[in-house]
Amino acid sequence: MKRILTVLLICILGSNTYAQTEKTIDISGVWIMTNETPRGKKVSELTITQEGNQAKAKSKKVEFTITIEGNKVKWTQDISTPMGKMTIDKEGIVEDDTMKGHMTMASGPMSGKKMKWTAIRKIEKE
Repeated sequence: MKRILTVLLICILGSNTYAQTEKTIDISGVWIMTNETPRGKKVSELTITQEGNQAKAKSKKVEFTITIEGNKVKWTQDISTPMGKMTIDKEGIVEDDTMKGHMTMASGPMSGKKMKWTAIRKIEKE
C-alpha cells in the first residue's frame, strides 16, 4: 500500500511540475482582428505588448488586458455600439501567427449570443 501511495504522489507532483513549466507563447506585435457580428464583419488593428502571461492590447477605440495560458488567450472588453454599451468576453487559441476563437456578449441587447473572431499577425518586411 505504501508503494502505491508513493507512486501516486510522484505522479501527482510530476504532473504539477509539467503544468507549471508549460511555455507561454508570445503574442506581441500588430494583429488584424476580424469580428463576425450581426452587422457584418468588423476589422480592426490591435497592437499587443506582452509581459509574462499578461498582454496589453490597444486599438483606435479600446484598450484591454489579455490573459495568456499556454496557447490560450482570454479577455473582456467594454464597447459602445449603435445598440448601446456592451461587454464582450473573448477566448481563443493561438497557432503561430493566427488566433481564433469565440466571443460571448456578456451584457447588452445581445447578451448570451456567441460569435466568431479571428486575428492574423502583421509581419513586417525586412
